[in-house]
Amino acid sequence: QDTTISVSDFLNQLSTGFNLPNSERNIKIFPNPVSLELFITMNNNVGLPLTTEIYNNNGQLVQSSRNGAIEYVVNTSTLCKGTYFIKIIDNSNKCLISKFIKL
Repeated sequence: QDTTISVSDFLNQLSTGFNLPNSERNIKIFPNPVSLELFITMNNNVGLPLTTEIYNNNGQLVQSSRNGAIEYVVNTSTLCKGTYFIKIIDNSNKCLISKFIKL
């Protein structure tokens, strides 16, 4: 299965978001840059469970997980240094994509 996503697909998905205003979405992904753990927190207005996917700068899927909590930790210790995109998908397939740097 090819897990590569094109840059144009990233840009198209960036504009879709979770269909909620930022004030209601209230998703925080921190710290950025990250060393070992990336923390994700959000309010209850996002449909659970969530799928979290991490893509490298070439658009290749390097990590994926599912979580049923509004606060969770993504282990980034196995990622090489560089720029990554994290894609968070809710239970109705709405997504949010954010960029982070791994130290």
